[in-house]
Amino acid sequence: MKTLAILVTAVAVGTLGNPAEKALGGPFDFQHHYIDRDLPGGSWAQTAVVDVDRDGRLDYITGQTRGPVLWYRQEGAGRWTRHTLGTNSPSDVGGAALDVDGDGWTDFITGGVWYRNSGRPLDGPFERIVFDADLAAVHDLVLADLDRDTRPEVLTMSDKNDLRWYRIPREPRHPWKRHQIGPGVHAGIGVGDLDGDGDLDVARSNWWFENADGRGTRWVTHQNIPFGNPNRPYPLATHCVALDLDRDGDTDLAMSENEIKGGRIGWLENLDGRGGTWRLHELPHGDTAVRGAYHSLIVADFDKDGDPDVFSCEMEGIPGDKPPRWFIWENADGKAGRFVEHVILDAGLGGHLVVAADVDEDGDLDLIGKLWRPRRDNANQGRNHVDWLENRLIDAAAPRDVIPVGTRPESVTRGFDGYYYVTVMGDPQPGDGVVKVIKGRQVEVFATGLDEPKGIAFVGGFLVTTDLKRVWKIDRLGQKSLLARETDFPQPVSYLNDTAAAPDGQGVFVTDMGARDRIMGPQGLWPLESAEARALPAIGRIYHITLEGRVRLIKDAAPVMACPNGICAPAADTWLVAEFFYGNILRITGTATDVLATGLRGADGIERAKNGAIYVSSWTQGKVWRLDQGSASPFVVLAGLRSAADLFVDEEAGLLLVPDMLDGTIHRVPLR
Repeated sequence: MKTLAILVTAVAVGTLGNPAEKALGGPFDFQHHYIDRDLPGGSWAQTAVVDVDRDGRLDYITGQTRGPVLWYRQEGAGRWTRHTLGTNSPSDVGGAALDVDGDGWTDFITGGVWYRNSGRPLDGPFERIVFDADLAAVHDLVLADLDRDTRPEVLTMSDKNDLRWYRIPREPRHPWKRHQIGPGVHAGIGVGDLDGDGDLDVARSNWWFENADGRGTRWVTHQNIPFGNPNRPYPLATHCVALDLDRDGDTDLAMSENEIKGGRIGWLENLDGRGGTWRLHELPHGDTAVRGAYHSLIVADFDKDGDPDVFSCEMEGIPGDKPPRWFIWENADGKAGRFVEHVILDAGLGGHLVVAADVDEDGDLDLIGKLWRPRRDNANQGRNHVDWLENRLIDAAAPRDVIPVGTRPESVTRGFDGYYYVTVMGDPQPGDGVVKVIKGRQVEVFATGLDEPKGIAFVGGFLVTTDLKRVWKIDRLGQKSLLARETDFPQPVSYLNDTAAAPDGQGVFVTDMGARDRIMGPQGLWPLESAEARALPAIGRIYHITLEGRVRLIKDAAPVMACPNGICAPAADTWLVAEFFYGNILRITGTATDVLATGLRGADGIERAKNGAIYVSSWTQGKVWRLDQGSASPFVVLAGLRSAADLFVDEEAGLLLVPDMLDGTIHRVPLR
């Protein structure tokens, strides 16, 4: 298979201001890089950022209408290589990356077909599998769980067909059953709980459809959204994102008019919280120039201040009065009451269907885009191009404080006298496990005589740590006493792992990881479609142990919690759990279990900050993610470790502490 090596060319880009409020010196600083300066032809869309080849680096996908689908492999050090992912794409614009067949490799859906990733993506084009031969000319393709079965469905729409969704069958080579939602327009799908009843509804430009039965089979139409330009050639074409912009607890809408010159961009406030009445707030413009079409819309926290900002850019194919620019509207008051426009790229280059991801894994969101078609006077000599805008908010090369602590460190917490205490398992020999204390950069042995000390918590004036099938309590002199034996547990114990202090300070919560000896194959975690994965028993559990040693079952075994590893207890009767094998991030409240995110395989430690952000480490991937409150899209805040184990968030010191087990070190990283 032929590949094209592409050297990224960097162009320094400052943050240019507008007459109303200058962005210069503000929160945004992006640097432009070309990924490809010679993307052939036009009509490119179908974009995604995902790790196609599972090498730990994010890659980029784009497809051409009725043409090839390409993927750009990120080689590192400023190099990308272009490969053919598939041929004969039936879609116009819509495309999405998803592991369709559950084999652990990301596939790609576009139009009425999906392209299967065999696990050898460099060998050649993916297999093209048709799921609906009659579906073509799709503009929008969105993934969402409409029927609450924890698996995403595929929504599609254009003005050439209706608004519909497909359920992916267990054998995805078979035709997919489709369900009609309502009439379509050219573009404009947004998905969110618009009426506050706990299921996902669908917005479509000026209409929204209520998921009346919560299963996606009965829809009620509401024609009450005051947005969308009715003029030809693409009446009511928009982009739409559903989320709580003003932080009042309900779901609002952000929208742009995406196929016309001079289109509007703004957000629609859900006034009654039930989608009954909407109020439009247009985003401010820093000049009077008529803008090109806003055919990109991303709502995300680009400045990492805890609230969502709004991104769009102008197309080259539908230009405005000025050369095309890229914009971020900063959510200045955090509640969508005041937005400030910032021009982040003014270099004669437009964009279309831009996507956001932490491309360089430095903890902030970058942008990747390309063109639908180029304009002759663009800065790339009139040729089509693929662009990466690097967000320089966080310096990926910033030094970390790395402290050697011994062989196989697992868990860390803050304990006696404000020092950090870390469990060190040592060699796999009985009795050589220890707890060490970190004083500045000095590391000392604090407690000895353990076997495989894992999770550690500080509660009620004691350190508490798990140790295979028992739990120890350690006083301030380093003297240990047995808190719970294997026979004290009401169910058979497999492997006690993490420990979290109870909010009342009277005990701890402990995970039993279950069948941990059956989750690994010769190349890491078993693929999800493998016979070994299907046969994995769900025997993991969660227990509460008082400081007097009374053990009580809190959460019994469940398939969604097959191998619980990390745990934290942010409030009474509320637990956050990092499930290791499937990578499910769970919130357990009483008897209810919600999946906050999935696919973070190897999930090890989990902690929640005061602002609601959840930090998750992955032992198998050597990463730490942050999942912001209300988001289902975690992003990487730390990468490059050999095995990120049970982390600790120290908000008082402003530090994230992560053991790298295989490296024998503790990484201390600033939270911001």
